[in-house]
Amino acid sequence: MDKAAANMYLPQVLNALTGQPTQWGMASEKETPEDYALIPPYYIGSLTKAGQRTTNVYKVWQHTRASDLPENSIVQIDIVGPVLKYGDVCSYGSVDKANLINRMAMAGNISGLLINVDSPGGQAAGTNLLATTIKNAGKKKPTIGIVNDGIAASAAMWAISATQETYLTTSTDSIGSIGAYQTIYDFTEFFEKAGVKVWDIYAPQSGDKNGNYRKVIEAGDETGIKAELEVLVNEFISAIKTNRAGRLASKENPFTGKMYNAKDAVDIGLADGIMSYEAVLDRIQTLIDLRKK
Repeated sequence: MDKAAANMYLPQVLNALTGQPTQWGMASEKETPEDYALIPPYYIGSLTKAGQRTTNVYKVWQHTRASDLPENSIVQIDIVGPVLKYGDVCSYGSVDKANLINRMAMAGNISGLLINVDSPGGQAAGTNLLATTIKNAGKKKPTIGIVNDGIAASAAMWAISATQETYLTTSTDSIGSIGAYQTIYDFTEFFEKAGVKVWDIYAPQSGDKNGNYRKVIEAGDETGIKAELEVLVNEFISAIKTNRAGRLASKENPFTGKMYNAKDAVDIGLADGIMSYEAVLDRIQTLIDLRKK
């Protein structure tokens, strides 16, 4: 996850730890889970080409029924905000998004998928599943990724790389952060000041349980955690190389965790171009037409 974005949540975390009021973006008292189940697909507009109406474009949610959409619809699926495997009170998780993408890809009345990404990344677990689902969806029907005046970092970069083509809409869009890190918090002094003693007691047979974590806390030894992260990042890099095969330029190594602005991202092959949202819709319609031939 992009570190600057992650730090934006620290005030809420501090409030929660100190017992202060915290707003997590939860639903209002008047809203219930049943309300969300009733949210219909949002009509974005009609894509026109050569002066003729062609395809209707809809934004869909987890509870959207594909059968509610007209024939030959393009659906927009958002991956927005921090990525979590199972989601939380604020959003759906990677597993939920993967399920939605798979349902829309399987529906006969859906002609194309637009994966709209604006996310700083997040949890590694579940990201490979999400990316694989997007890649498989592209085998069934045209699937394009778009960063529309936003960011696709880390886990979000992994996910959007699995689309057939990726476009950015503004010069200030950014993409990348191909890497991983883990933050470990040592609350020892915090609890001591609060008058709380914490004892972790392990079974005699469990000497290696939480071993790498304990080495950091007790001795400042990061070796074990770094080895775990190395395995994850190797998988991440391999996925990007596969998903962007034939398009990555050799002018720069994009696998150091660096973020790239729109122009540089296109130059090194992490994205396919910079164009407006409307132009991206036109492009996905072109891919739909080509598949019909």
